[in-house]
Amino acid sequence: LGDMVRVIRTFRPDVIVSRFQGNSADGHGNHEAAGILTKEAFRAAADPNRFPDQIQEGLLPWQAKKLYTGTGFRDNPDYTVILETTQESPALGMNYQQFAFQGLKHQISQGAGQYTPPSGKRFTRYKLVDSVLPNTLDANGHERDFFDGIDTSIAGLAKRLGPDAHKSDKLAGLFRELQSKLDLAAESAKTDPRSAAKPLA
Repeated sequence: LGDMVRVIRTFRPDVIVSRFQGNSADGHGNHEAAGILTKEAFRAAADPNRFPDQIQEGLLPWQAKKLYTGTGFRDNPDYTVILETTQESPALGMNYQQFAFQGLKHQISQGAGQYTPPSGKRFTRYKLVDSVLPNTLDANGHERDFFDGIDTSIAGLAKRLGPDAHKSDKLAGLFRELQSKLDLAAESAKTDPRSAAKPLA
């Protein structure tokens, strides 16, 4: 648990996603333990009384905003977010499932080297199990993606810099200008990832 809290306080994520739920459906004891600890670490990382030695080292408490767990290995109707894993990624030159299987093939101790992705569309489902945000669910209890309700724009970073950041007259404008260049890069990358280099530079 202390190791997980240290990682959360170091990288300060907005969202934490655990493949495992913390119950017997996870398949193996180590999977189940990982799911249990992730749920505890989500809140423990924000508590300065938990692992105070880390605080003394200079790490600050950090509260991630949302925690999701996988819904198991079968199609589960009780989910918050559904992601198509067979969607093509121009940056990877393959779909996400193919990329995942390339990594899985290195797990040869369990015979995973022979795995090949099945054909057709595939989806993965995740359930929102903890959150510090106001309700982000639609009328059907779903979200579009993990970041619903979170300002992920560059301009939104100003809100995380504390009250002193708002004393700057120039900061908001600089963030807006930077965001416009990032938007242009993202749009350019849809057709040719290399074309994003110019606005990013």
